[in-house]
Formats: sequence, structure tokens, C-alpha cells
Amino acid sequence: MHLRVVLVQPLYDGNVGSVARAMKNFGFHDLVMV
Repeated sequence: MHLRVVLVQPLYDGNVGSVARAMKNFGFHDLVMV
């Protein structure tokens, strides 16, 4: 299964880190920030 996670204008660096850690735990690798 291919999943792309998209963060739109994340306000805090911690939000990006939390999402990245969760993605790693579930084996997802495609993170896009716009």
C-alpha cells in the first residue's frame, strides 16, 4: 500500500517530528510539507 502524508503549513516543529516518528513506526516513508 502506498500512502503519502501531507502536512499543510505546520505551525510547530514538534508537529513535524511527531508525524515523522509515527510514520516510521508504521513503515511509511513519503512525507510532503506544503
